[in-house]
Amino acid sequence: MQFQNAQTQLVADMALLDSRMKYVLWIGLCPASDTTLIEALKDEGVSVAFVEAYEPNADHIRRLELGAVAHMTIRDYLGDPDPCVENGLPPEFDLIVWQHGPQTMSEDELWPMLPRLQERAGVALVMQMPMGSFKKEYPVNPFDVHRSVLFPEQFLIRDYEVIPHVCRHERSFTAVKYTQPREDSVCPA
Repeated sequence: MQFQNAQTQLVADMALLDSRMKYVLWIGLCPASDTTLIEALKDEGVSVAFVEAYEPNADHIRRLELGAVAHMTIRDYLGDPDPCVENGLPPEFDLIVWQHGPQTMSEDELWPMLPRLQERAGVALVMQMPMGSFKKEYPVNPFDVHRSVLFPEQFLIRDYEVIPHVCRHERSFTAVKYTQPREDSVCPA
């Protein structure tokens, strides 16, 4: 399956070509997001669940019937006690996709939180974000306020694979951390 958006293509290649990807967690999905990939994953038998902080977006995902939806923030998802069971989510997923969300956390929150998120990713964690400063796209969503300015180098020094992109006229990048050895035939670094 081919996508014009390089970030979407990367996730598609990882999720559809790697036989280990059976359960995907998608963190954050706005109504403007293209759901073609998520529908393709479901068609291939991959289960998809969502964590969405903004109630109107969570309602939108529920109406589309794309998968289980937990209305909570990423902070709640990683909280103690573990909220997964009460929200119908397993404690671990094969692939976690955090689409344009890391910049909504302060760096003081983000860096200590990432190892805990990696622990929940059985195979890989994929995060997509603008490179540097970029105005927020949906100012009505209070969870979409950009609190940090992130660059690829900050992830490279933490042993992430980094793939730069141009997405909707913004420079952005994807940071990938494999928690199990990656299948080289799936996604070149």
